[in-house]
Amino acid sequence: FDTRARTPLNSKIVKTSDEVKTVIFHSDRARREDIERLRGKNIETVDISGVEGGIDIAKVIKEVGRMGLTSILVEGGARVIGYIVGNALFDKVYITISPILIGGRKAPAPVINAGIKELTEALRIDKVRYLFKGDDIIISGYRQV
Repeated sequence: FDTRARTPLNSKIVKTSDEVKTVIFHSDRARREDIERLRGKNIETVDISGVEGGIDIAKVIKEVGRMGLTSILVEGGARVIGYIVGNALFDKVYITISPILIGGRKAPAPVINAGIKELTEALRIDKVRYLFKGDDIIISGYRQV
């Protein structure tokens, strides 16, 4: 997802777009020149506008299915991740823990608006694996069904 179609041309996803089919979903807030810049790098762009200039994730999932794809990688902010978690729209999850501390009343949260208020409502992860990459820890696992 890239609401405004501003994925950097020097990013790995763009650099590998000739080797791997790459689709970027954007909203109507994306500028025409940014869309064309990505298309010029062999990237398919799809306008999936939702409310308030965002992306309609439910439409994305339908479009991905129509394309015949069986998995997608979502690297999103707290709102996108919150929607996906709150609606249980994932099978596998990767969580990266880095040795930095942020906080305060207005600090960003990793997941917002997921509708999970109590620990008893939390989604559990199975088959957990840990990968140590430099100073970071990457945790992966599957959602319990």
